[in-house]
Amino acid sequence: MTGGAIDAIGDRYYVNAFYDKIKSDEYREVLAIMAENLNSWVTKAEIRSKFSGDDSILSNALTALTTRKIILKNPSKIGEYRLQHSGFALWIKLFGNRLKDKISSS
Repeated sequence: MTGGAIDAIGDRYYVNAFYDKIKSDEYREVLAIMAENLNSWVTKAEIRSKFSGDDSILSNALTALTTRKIILKNPSKIGEYRLQHSGFALWIKLFGNRLKDKISSS
């Protein structure tokens, strides 16, 4: 196995959420930005400061990712989000781009 245990767990649990439930590279970019903080709360303003797309795409991404239960909204603070699991964040950081490169070269 190429990437060890985290890669194997990712293949089983995270690939579907990252590639099948999300068809947009911009939405995956939002997840990658959020993954920098593992599964800590991150504000929309923090995400926006690193996001390459416009505000409407970011808003749509946050809504879609929340609806699909890929990220969570902070129930006590408006405009804060986090990934559900630190394992998902770590997998994104380590293997998300590798899979994107693999898929785009197929």
